[in-house]
Amino acid sequence: MVEVQTQVSLAEHTTLHIGGSAAEFVSVDTEGDLISALNCSIPILILGAGSNLLIADTGFAGRVIHIQTSGINLIDNQLNVAAGENWDEFVLWAVDNGFGFFAPLTGIPGTVGATPIQNVGAYGTEVSELIESVTVFDRLTKEKLILNNNQCRFGYRNSLFKQEPERFVVLQVQFKPVKVEQIEVKYEELAKKIGVNVSDLVDARRVLAAVREIRASKGMLLDPTDSDTYSVGSFFLNPRVSEDIKTELPSEVPAWQQQDGSWKISAAWLIANSGFVPGYRVGDASISSKHMLALCNRGKATAKEIMQLAQEVRSAVKSRFDIELEFEPTIL
Repeated sequence: MVEVQTQVSLAEHTTLHIGGSAAEFVSVDTEGDLISALNCSIPILILGAGSNLLIADTGFAGRVIHIQTSGINLIDNQLNVAAGENWDEFVLWAVDNGFGFFAPLTGIPGTVGATPIQNVGAYGTEVSELIESVTVFDRLTKEKLILNNNQCRFGYRNSLFKQEPERFVVLQVQFKPVKVEQIEVKYEELAKKIGVNVSDLVDARRVLAAVREIRASKGMLLDPTDSDTYSVGSFFLNPRVSEDIKTELPSEVPAWQQQDGSWKISAAWLIANSGFVPGYRVGDASISSKHMLALCNRGKATAKEIMQLAQEVRSAVKSRFDIELEFEPTIL
């Protein structure tokens, strides 16, 4: 029997520290309790660490299920991790135990169960490259399923689970248990930080340390002493454009060609060249002083202020470059 609390403030359960109250709030630490908590007649919001979520000032008129399941197990040549495990703590464990491919994904806040939903990525690595399968509960058929990598329909910050949020609830993630001590450096900024060339092989622990230093310099590591820390990380996705549109942009715009021939454009550069500066504010909502993609809560920001700032940035980029930025977090 799960315990149901009422009128619980959600601000303290998100990294933005913004949001009203939940009509109902349930914390679960077993899969059985999670599945039981899903049995209700009001809207449901699945909550992990709240690191990619902007909740309305009016809150959520439904049941919030806070997943706190735990467990990291290497069974039958498969690395099984519970959805409620802290992602960054798991990455530190993985690299320390020889699973070096996880190193570029250090410092990302959130839970393990949230990573396949967003297909999180950083410094040339996406979590989908490391996933074997995902165990989910299908709310439509009321059964547990194991979906292989292809069935998860991974894309750039996208997946089946993001496309059908009302249907699938992530229970566990099965990662490829590939042990390596050295990994390829795929990202120029990271290569410069380490002092190597792109494509060089580097000890995974060295990569992990360098990534954490870069993220800290951008206010992208959770740190209560840092005024930029209360955010959802990158609020805007790097847009992907065609070759024709890319040729119309200034030659100095940072761009990376993708396998399908499209180009990924730096959203941070577009914002900085649309009239915005670090620290630009709307009330207590601001652009980070360290990273143009992050929108921060300077103390008492509201969801309304964050959205006003986000829309202002998006409108300016659209007016200047005719590119419409997409928001990365889930907005309720």
